[in-house]
Amino acid sequence: MKVHISPVISRMRYGEYAGDVVYVCIKHNIPMFCITTAQAGATAPAIMAGFLAQSLAETLASLVMVHGISPGYPMVFSNWPLVIDLRTGAFSGDSGESALLNAASAQLSNWLDLPSSVACSMTDVKAIDAQYGVEKGISSLVAASAGGNLIYESSGMTA
Repeated sequence: MKVHISPVISRMRYGEYAGDVVYVCIKHNIPMFCITTAQAGATAPAIMAGFLAQSLAETLASLVMVHGISPGYPMVFSNWPLVIDLRTGAFSGDSGESALLNAASAQLSNWLDLPSSVACSMTDVKAIDAQYGVEKGISSLVAASAGGNLIYESSGMTA
């Protein structure tokens, strides 16, 4: 059993009840996935380097929170980059930018020698067809090739 929590809300602030959830997880010995889900172009810079700097800082803040309460407690470094379409403001689940950001997030986690999870393999199509398979396959391949330890959203996350 594990818990997915988002202790840091973009832009760089701790969630209102994040500490409470961390304390309960530690009390019951439940491993945590501390997910940071900044959105490039909305809650984080649209430029990839700026986005990665902000999302890395937010995910590290989650790590600091957990390890400040209980040093060495098991936590998966979950830097999940999300992208919005700057023309419409709509969520773009599987864009080229999203695939690159997930790969970069996996590489940053590996560079820090931390177990990682990334959220790729989403698609914006509304039917299960060739485009669906290609978008999911390519983004999963890119994240896995970059060294992502856990790749989420592989089934589901359509349209």
